[in-house]
Amino acid sequence: MKLLHVINNLRRGGAEVLLRDSLPHMRDRGIQVSVLLLSEHGEEILEEIEGMGFRVLRSRARELSSPAQVPEIRRSLKTVGPDIVHVHLFPALYWTALACPRKGPGMVYTEHSTTNRRRGLPFLRPLETLIYRRYKRIICISDGVRGELLSWCPSLAGRAVVVHNGVDIQRIRMARPVSRQELIPGCDPGDRLLVMAASFSRKKDQATVIRALGLLPGNFRLLLPGDGPTMEGMKSLAGELGLGQRVSFPGNRPDIPGILKACDYAVQSSRAEGFGLAAVESMAAGVPVFASRVSGLSEVVGDAGILFEPGNHEALAEAILGIDGHGRSRESLSMKGLERAEHFRMERMVDNLISIYGTVSGRS
Repeated sequence: MKLLHVINNLRRGGAEVLLRDSLPHMRDRGIQVSVLLLSEHGEEILEEIEGMGFRVLRSRARELSSPAQVPEIRRSLKTVGPDIVHVHLFPALYWTALACPRKGPGMVYTEHSTTNRRRGLPFLRPLETLIYRRYKRIICISDGVRGELLSWCPSLAGRAVVVHNGVDIQRIRMARPVSRQELIPGCDPGDRLLVMAASFSRKKDQATVIRALGLLPGNFRLLLPGDGPTMEGMKSLAGELGLGQRVSFPGNRPDIPGILKACDYAVQSSRAEGFGLAAVESMAAGVPVFASRVSGLSEVVGDAGILFEPGNHEALAEAILGIDGHGRSRESLSMKGLERAEHFRMERMVDNLISIYGTVSGRS
């Protein structure tokens, strides 16, 4: 079976990292995989994918939002001749739906989020319904994502299926902890290190974690790996609260599993979340997880972590203090997380996707 993934770019985000990690598992199952990028961003993940020997095609359209993407996608379809086209993210969703012939390859789309700006524009609902119906299956990464999609386009009920994201559990288990001194120079052995590994975007909520830090004892430090448009604002907030020396912003890092293992607690604070890949990675690393109670994220964490109301920094600080210093509680939370992470193995996700590909291509 030939498979073509179509994605906007390879910036280091959840969908992009998930794609990278799934490719070797697809190949191991005998699938010929190629990737089409609609814009040139995210060189680091691109190099990793090409370094693994996968074919990467690039659109020649100058803008991601340009209708010139349609003939570029058609060109790639002729080059690859795929049996299945698997599309990720908007606007790849639209351009691929317009580019693929009706009697062409089987088309599937992964819905990665519970929210997007288009759903705030009711006049787009008929167009969105037509676009989504071009795909034989819409893969929702959580029950919450499926529920929100069907609230927007109810007629998709027969096409929308849930396939939880997968994590390379073995890679995380084998990762060696990064030196705490490297992460935070001057870090003392008795310091408590919090981490929130996430992009800096409107859906993420690092501000709540920073404010919670201000309510914690001075031996608590916060590590915020990632990049994005809200980073400078978060740096300013930390400074305004007098926490500049206790918060570190190391930027994008390829060694997130090792960073997680160097930390005492992981926090996932979000305003909206389709799944919560970083929460699963944290649980797989044996790190106790605190997560905001939003659809998708709370579904993934369940009772294997501690949930707090979104934006409530006081509740977050109280929850952390309630666990810290209680060895049995911390160990219990860690063990629950390790067990919970097993439900989200990459192998399980890939098996489910291949089953869907077989159905869509008529090869099941």
